[in-house]
Amino acid sequence: MLRIATLITDRALRRSWRILLAPLVALPVAGCDPTPPAAAPSAMSAVATTSSLPAPAPPNFPRSPATIDATLDGNPLTFGDPVCLGFGQETTIGFSTAPQGNSLTLRLDTATSSVNEIQLGVPGRGTYLWKTWSHLPSPPTVAVHGATYNVSGVVFMNLDPGEPKPIPFTVTATCPAYPSPRQPETPPVPPAPDPKGPRVDATVDGRVFVDGTDAAYCSRESDGSLKVEVKPALGKPGNNLTFQVKDGAVLHGYVGGALFNYTTRVPSNASVIKDGDALRIKADLYRIYQQQAYEEPHAVELTATCPGF
Repeated sequence: MLRIATLITDRALRRSWRILLAPLVALPVAGCDPTPPAAAPSAMSAVATTSSLPAPAPPNFPRSPATIDATLDGNPLTFGDPVCLGFGQETTIGFSTAPQGNSLTLRLDTATSSVNEIQLGVPGRGTYLWKTWSHLPSPPTVAVHGATYNVSGVVFMNLDPGEPKPIPFTVTATCPAYPSPRQPETPPVPPAPDPKGPRVDATVDGRVFVDGTDAAYCSRESDGSLKVEVKPALGKPGNNLTFQVKDGAVLHGYVGGALFNYTTRVPSNASVIKDGDALRIKADLYRIYQQQAYEEPHAVELTATCPGF
């Protein structure tokens, strides 16, 4: 009798649930038609479907084994785990090694057979580099032989507190997975700066730091001072410069590049000369690294053209 009563109760419960759920099941069916945009819930409008998100561009080939031989200042370097990688939307190829021990990062532009950047790390000695955007002298040379790239030139020690010294290097890198580098029909042409826009030319310790090819900006600050800036586009590498002047005085100065960062503690040997839209600024900046200040001054000279200011 207990079993029969239980069976009857279960059937009654199931019948009751079907009656309760029937109108709810019908609701989604009625909502299958496309909802007009005006009637769509606001919370849903902020949700992007996976298909609407831009997919990352696949590389030309996956991370693949490479062979790399290199010398620095005439001494051979050995590396661990050398690899290469190509990029689907860029005419570049990259080489890298394990960070333990000697290390190398190399990025080449296959369209122009030139070095975008190279960085060599040697334990106990430091990091040596050259970057195309840094205005460092003596660009490396690249010879391409199929999947092999012979690179030679000079690199400079990062954060060298003294005069940067060129250190010769050679790299022979082979990427079997990329025997024919992708190249455009014509080499890319860098965008021309606006001839009527701001322009900054500057030297640090007598060496070119920025020129008319670097993006410059001028702005009037709330305190009435004029700010002159050079900064790369978002996500792009480049040298940085910021000077703020008012009433013929330098209020602030900063330069940051591939090898160094200098700023003002107390502006010294500073001068500002205004000639129409042009400003000629001179100031000594100092290196401050890991909360340590260095006493050696670094002379910065710049000419900024700020139309309308």
